Amino acid sequence: MQLVWLGIAVVLAFIAYVLLSRARPRRRPGRLPLPDTEVAGELDPGLRASPGPAFHELPYRPAAEPWIPRTYGESYIYLLPRDPLCLFCFWELAPELEHHHRQEVGPDYDRGLLVMRIECTDRGRVVLETGVEGPDGSWYFHGARPQRPYRAVIGRRLPGGRFVELLRSAIVVTPPAGPSSILDPAWLPQVLDYDGPSGISSPGLLGEVRP
Repeated sequence: MQLVWLGIAVVLAFIAYVLLSRARPRRRPGRLPLPDTEVAGELDPGLRASPGPAFHELPYRPAAEPWIPRTYGESYIYLLPRDPLCLFCFWELAPELEHHHRQEVGPDYDRGLLVMRIECTDRGRVVLETGVEGPDGSWYFHGARPQRPYRAVIGRRLPGGRFVELLRSAIVVTPPAGPSSILDPAWLPQVLDYDGPSGISSPGLLGEVRP
């Protein structure tokens, strides 16, 4: 008899645990704040910049897990088209590169402003020039035009107005904003032209498809 009552108590305790766990409110995962947009010296009203994910640290990082380093001690700059209207750029300036230009330019080098240029190469002009934070990072550039060639250039704007180029990316072309107008002759679209009675099955319609 005692075993029966013990079994009933275990069942009741399990049911109470399930009900309490369902009634307990669940915490929703937190969201990272959206990056602030800061543009300096904009030359094209349609193009604007915003910091990429490299400028924002994650709220939690376990110390035991391996972590990707922020920098690699190399000099590089890459520009990628994210979509027809947006470009993504990431870069790093090695200390050796800046030391070389510092010796060539002199004291004005450190008094200059580190800036990023976006050039539209088919028009031969700079469409955006904005200050950047530090020798490494990543930025998004919104407001680009479809099917246009762009190039990113990072350098120092000296107090006298001279621009000292440090790195330039390869030229990239933004994709078109819609489907391609080029048709492959081997895969021309099929036109369905059927004037027969209604209610016919799909196999009957296949015979009416004309190329």
